[in-house]
Amino acid sequence: MRRFALLLILLPAGSLAAQQFEGTIVVRSGGPGGTGAMLWRMTTKGQKVLNVTTLPGIGQEMRMITDNHAGTLTTMTPFPPGMALPPGVANAKGVVKVEPLPKQANGKAPKSDIRKLGTTQMIAGLRCTDYEVTSDNGQTIRMCLTTSLGAMANGAIGGGNPEWGAAPGGKPTMPLKIWRPGGATLLEVVEVKRELVSPRAFDIPAGYVDIATAMKNRSLIPKP
Repeated sequence: MRRFALLLILLPAGSLAAQQFEGTIVVRSGGPGGTGAMLWRMTTKGQKVLNVTTLPGIGQEMRMITDNHAGTLTTMTPFPPGMALPPGVANAKGVVKVEPLPKQANGKAPKSDIRKLGTTQMIAGLRCTDYEVTSDNGQTIRMCLTTSLGAMANGAIGGGNPEWGAAPGGKPTMPLKIWRPGGATLLEVVEVKRELVSPRAFDIPAGYVDIATAMKNRSLIPKP
């Protein structure tokens, strides 16, 4: 789950003054056939983003809602099958936690060196341009960036956008693929669906209990 959250932070917030994408993007992390590969859906409307992924092994969905206007991150984690629940939450589906969006150090964007590779790709029906990005700590990744999705409401949450989030030329960008120079794919967009999104998509489903209440119940233990 932590790895999933870190992947979200890689995506740019963009300029909210620009045209925003509304719809659903399906992303594969880990690459085709890669270790730990999984699909997750990112549904965007205005300044809200719903991320849904199926947890490996238990087949249940974990949901995360980023609300940049409210400055909150809402996480909904299902109870694993076979977990014994106390009477107070016996019929609960899982726990929900609402917390402030994490902030980058000093609210500043990460510094990085951006180099255009001179190549392009077609990914999920969209043209993107390849770049190599080296951060100030020396780590290097490659990205295929597109400007065709406009500003995204998700991403470098609580602080400045990464430099590549509007590079080059100042237009908001979205990575359609992120990989290591050696070839290992970190994530790749596999489908882009532009559609009107209902505000109800960001409601918390019935059956989730507050994390603080659930943590007080020490008897939340798996069955033998």
